[in-house]
Amino acid sequence: MKVDKDWCLDAAKREDGQEVSVDTLGMSQPLVKLRLELTAAQNRIEKLEAKLERINQWCRAYPRTVFIEPTKEQWAAADKALNRSDCPSLTAISGSNMRHVVEGIKAIAVEQEPDNE
Repeated sequence: MKVDKDWCLDAAKREDGQEVSVDTLGMSQPLVKLRLELTAAQNRIEKLEAKLERINQWCRAYPRTVFIEPTKEQWAAADKALNRSDCPSLTAISGSNMRHVVEGIKAIAVEQEPDNE
């Protein structure tokens, strides 16, 4: 069975709005479709691997050798020092920091700019 060249070109243009370069010479229409699906899957894997590497970079950004983990006593002392009416609690500050991290990872995962509120 010969491949309908117009169908092949049309199918190649449907992949994420970009043209897909696939050698389809002499392939049947079902094989062309499989080749296009494979190419799309390979592209998706490459994008996901790049996102995973960016998330991994975030994970390595604050090493314990530079940012020493405080002891329970140090946390308590910091919380007590901040526990004034004009200061946010240590819990609020920690929550804000975690929200920043989670929103940054979400922005990587769904390809958007993080909220800077």
